[in-house]
Amino acid sequence: MEYFNDTLDPNPTLYPLGTYPWMRVLAGGVGSRINGLKMDGDLDLNGHQVVNANIPISASLGDLDNVDQAADASKPDGYILSWATDKWVATSPAVAGVTTLGTLTDVNFATSPATGQSLVFDGTNWSNVAIVVPQNVEDLANVAVSNPSNGELMTYQGGSWVNAAAPVIPSSLGTLTDVNFSTSPANGQSLVFDGTNWSNSVIAVPQNIQDLVNVTVSNPANGELMTYINGNWLNIPASVPVRSIGSLSNVSNAVDSANSREILMSDGTNWGSVVLNSISLEELKNFGVLNSQNGEMLYYDSGSMAWINGAPPQIPSSVRDLVDVSATQGTSGQILRFNSTGEFMNQ
Repeated sequence: MEYFNDTLDPNPTLYPLGTYPWMRVLAGGVGSRINGLKMDGDLDLNGHQVVNANIPISASLGDLDNVDQAADASKPDGYILSWATDKWVATSPAVAGVTTLGTLTDVNFATSPATGQSLVFDGTNWSNVAIVVPQNVEDLANVAVSNPSNGELMTYQGGSWVNAAAPVIPSSLGTLTDVNFSTSPANGQSLVFDGTNWSNSVIAVPQNIQDLVNVTVSNPANGELMTYINGNWLNIPASVPVRSIGSLSNVSNAVDSANSREILMSDGTNWGSVVLNSISLEELKNFGVLNSQNGEMLYYDSGSMAWINGAPPQIPSSVRDLVDVSATQGTSGQILRFNSTGEFMNQ
């Protein structure tokens, strides 16, 4: 094969072509491409006659330069071509020694394979083991069954499921462990918890006031009242003696004959009646009223703790009279705005 860049070699006969046919290829641009085939007697691009331009065509794999000629020999089905150093050779698929599962690098037969075994991956290799598929409940690892009987149940004990007799389901209240019938149940009884068990007893529902535990009624009569005395309610007569103010221990009995405009006044120990005469504000103890004038008001003075008279406060007649307003004569549309000096000014 002859490669050229522009034109065919004008003297192809100078090459030792021998008796083999040749193909001429134009190697231009990116990569090589076959530009054309020249046969004997054809002219090249320069007008020279082409000689010995027969094209070699391989009849079998063994005719290729980089294929071992043994590839042409008869081979069993399934043979492949594999590269061996400098050429392709016909090879059995088992060329790498892979003929069985046991020859794979990640398969480790701990024992000779047996019927029913499976390959299981242990994190590094595949090993042959017998996988036991449970057929019965007792085949499971966390189940321990011993002489099972009809009606038994599986119950969890100590990390395993074991067979045990079915628990007795109570059929009545009396069979419960925390129920104790001291007597045979009777109509109207209730279950009452005594701190340990539930027992049957009659709950007495009070029908009358005297049925209550903190009530003591003795020969009740019309008009009596219930009075609480020393932790119990007792019935007592409703009659209460009519008494006057003067009969009270700390009131002088003279008040029973009090006159109009008299009042009760305490002397620090007892109460007695005194005549309420006309008095003025000045006579009152917590009033410091002196020389009252028309229009004055009473003010409470916290210093003397007394009410004193004085002129009424000046009531502002306009916004400008307010202490926190510093405004000039306002005009239409102005507003009051608070400034940094702490005053409202008109703007």
